[in-house]
Amino acid sequence: MNCSKCGNTIQDDATFCTSCGETVQAANPAHSIPTPHIPQAPVSITNENQLPDKFKPMGAWSYFGHSLLFSIPVVGTILLIIFALGGTRNINKRNFARSYFCGYLLIAIIAIILIILAAAGAISFASLTEAGIY
Repeated sequence: MNCSKCGNTIQDDATFCTSCGETVQAANPAHSIPTPHIPQAPVSITNENQLPDKFKPMGAWSYFGHSLLFSIPVVGTILLIIFALGGTRNINKRNFARSYFCGYLLIAIIAIILIILAAAGAISFASLTEAGIY
């Protein structure tokens, strides 16, 4: 008999798969005793080299280097947008670019608000000087 989850060959009288731990339906259901499902512990990867490229973590120098790269006025902004929109296979680089892009947007919004406030203040100051108050 084969396991329905992993396909491993198991004995006909087995109640669970020895490979994946899945509960197995016996050939004669009248004699089978239902066993509770035992959740499997997550597989721990102890070596970063075992990870696929898209999940490899970035080191501190990589974050620093990408921060410098994204700080270049035109080229860095273009690369930032490319990385943020998925131009890299590494999920960590993409997420870092997205967070950096959110910082750019926040700075842009604050700059626009300050420009509007400065323009409003200049207009009100000009109107006060015309009225002879200042």
